[in-house]
Amino acid sequence: MRFLSRIIGVAAVVLLATFGCSDDDPTFRVAPRLQFRFLSGTIGANLMPIVPPDPIQATVSVEVSNLTGDTVSVTVPGADVFLVRTNAKLGRIDFATAWGGRLNPGQVDTLTVAKINAGVKLFDPPCTEDVVLRITGQSPAIGSVTFDSDTLTFGCVF
Repeated sequence: MRFLSRIIGVAAVVLLATFGCSDDDPTFRVAPRLQFRFLSGTIGANLMPIVPPDPIQATVSVEVSNLTGDTVSVTVPGADVFLVRTNAKLGRIDFATAWGGRLNPGQVDTLTVAKINAGVKLFDPPCTEDVVLRITGQSPAIGSVTFDSDTLTFGCVF
């Protein structure tokens, strides 16, 4: 008999949790979630024949998954560049893209961004060194998140 009363108690809790809140109840809504995943990237500098103030070039491809029930806007505005050998931050690069920036519920898309030419020196190019990009993903629904790229070799053309 004790076992039967426990089952009835558990069933009552499950029913209350399932039907006790309506969709209009703001306390029941799940916080929007997005997942960012680094797919590929390149970073380097064109140092020939004349070095411009900002010779650094970079492109990054990121997979973005919308795990929310809402359409959300998404951006990847930039990344901090870290030298793997010392874990020192070299500087920040800003990105631009032609991608529309909106994901429907359940949608997964690939976002490719390119570094914006800053027109000023950002940092000395660490030619042939390994770097990691700490990429920023943003959405009004979640705020900002950061995630790391794989290790990339900083290539230079002389």
